[in-house]
Amino acid sequence: MLAENIKRARNERNWTQAVLAEKICVNRTNIASWELGRCQPNSEKLLLLSQALGVTADYLVGAATIRETADLPHPITILSRKMADLQPSQLAVIDTVVTAMVLQNERSK
Repeated sequence: MLAENIKRARNERNWTQAVLAEKICVNRTNIASWELGRCQPNSEKLLLLSQALGVTADYLVGAATIRETADLPHPITILSRKMADLQPSQLAVIDTVVTAMVLQNERSK
């Protein structure tokens, strides 16, 4: 299921394995291995895949029928689409900022 869903979502965007690999900062051989079912991405890479491909992680693993991020609440959809074309280094900055904000929020409770 995971292998098929990764490949299907990638093909729907007319991306090569190399293009997807570049977007999530892995080798093309990783994408090929995941699509062939030889191995599975770790949770961090699964999240990056879902963001890049514009689908939910649950959809990729076959755990939910929600496929498109458009099925998610509006603000999340907008952010996900904006982030889809960012470079891995830019995604890392966003992750750092969001993590800091969450920690700050938790401390203020």
